Amino acid sequence: MDEALLNQAEVVKIFSTNDRLKLSGDAQCQMVSQKEMASISTLSSPSEVLAVVRIPEIELTSVNLANSQVIALDDIKDPGNLGTIIRNADWFGIKSIIVSPETVDEFNPKVVQSTMGSLFRVHVYRTELPTLLLELKDQGAAVFSAEMSGETSSILESHGGPGVLIIGSESHGVSKEVSSIADKKVSISGMGNAESLNAAVATGILLYSWTKG
Repeated sequence: MDEALLNQAEVVKIFSTNDRLKLSGDAQCQMVSQKEMASISTLSSPSEVLAVVRIPEIELTSVNLANSQVIALDDIKDPGNLGTIIRNADWFGIKSIIVSPETVDEFNPKVVQSTMGSLFRVHVYRTELPTLLLELKDQGAAVFSAEMSGETSSILESHGGPGVLIIGSESHGVSKEVSSIADKKVSISGMGNAESLNAAVATGILLYSWTKG
């Protein structure tokens, strides 16, 4: 909740089981019993405070994305993966993520919990990826697609300027339509025998290469 207040999110109401807890902000606070908190919280072990925050309305335009580094998520289904990717983006200074309509809702309770507050600092835009990716390319953004058959991720280190990094679904990877738009395909070199990396883990490794270049 502190993250919401610090980032000026619109907190509608606060529920608390601790009447001695000092809360900041102007939101109305209502004391509830632990049983009541358990009934309204999605967590198996609810905390002392639960905040209701209004979902922000963010207008998507290709102009405000074309001059920065952006993550594009193609049908990520797992809430934990999406939440961790948002947290990774926040760590590496990525301010914008675009997701396909089939990607899990960024306001899913498990996603929100996994972001650990990063959702208040990273903008998530939901749109048809092919259309927006083509618009960004027309404005000079380089497009990279994370795929097993791609070149070494070191190409991200040498890239300067704005761009988009596409991460595909956990089970099918990047779709053929979206992959065909990419300027280059990138992969992560491994030394073991695992078939693949978790989508969120792969995103973190690629972001490290991309942002240190």
